[in-house]
Amino acid sequence: MSDYAGITQNWVQYHSEPTFEAKNKKFEERIDKKLRAAKTSLRKICTIESNCEPDAQNVAKRWLKGHPLFQFSEYKITTIQRRAEKKRGRPMAGEPMVQIFKIEANIEFNEEAVEKERQKLG
Repeated sequence: MSDYAGITQNWVQYHSEPTFEAKNKKFEERIDKKLRAAKTSLRKICTIESNCEPDAQNVAKRWLKGHPLFQFSEYKITTIQRRAEKKRGRPMAGEPMVQIFKIEANIEFNEEAVEKERQKLG
């Protein structure tokens, strides 16, 4: 019971099990769709070539900031040696090489964030 402007008000909270199950099912579908989209975007950032390791780390941090429902289950930065000049064939001995950094990662759900979203269902 509450009182507003001198008028007593009664409140009733209604909980319907079928409605709750439907909302939960829809939530699971949305989560699965977000997982597919996140895997696609992760695959795209794994192809980005950075010139230094901090740049690659920043790319990963920006991705995590944009996808709060996920966290990295595996994460490492790999280095690749490339020719400084774009030529075909095998590189000659002593030819200048450039180091390139790429991200290799797998994702999983951040259970705390998912539970927080699930609590919003009611």
